[in-house]
Amino acid sequence: MSNQQLVDRAMSASVAWVQAENMVREAKYEYHAALEDFFTVHGRPEGTFSRDNEAFIEVIDATAPHYQALQKAKRKGYNARRRLRTAVDAYLKAGGAHEDQG
Repeated sequence: MSNQQLVDRAMSASVAWVQAENMVREAKYEYHAALEDFFTVHGRPEGTFSRDNEAFIEVIDATAPHYQALQKAKRKGYNARRRLRTAVDAYLKAGGAHEDQG
């Protein structure tokens, strides 16, 4: 792969990572909004928010789609970060930059 192709790959991976991180932030906002909506309508149960706390089972069930969307976005974010790291490592391994330039 040419140096320019490696740079292009890293740039593309950078953009994908930023987009994925934005999706994580949006999914987190949506999940928290769903929690707040639930609490506004039903009140907030007493105790610690946990799967082990039976008072929160209804909350967890009601917000499950938002939570699952958040987890999916996080996985995409992790994968995008991994692809970025792989692309930058390939660039560095090919001699695209020297460590003493940093």
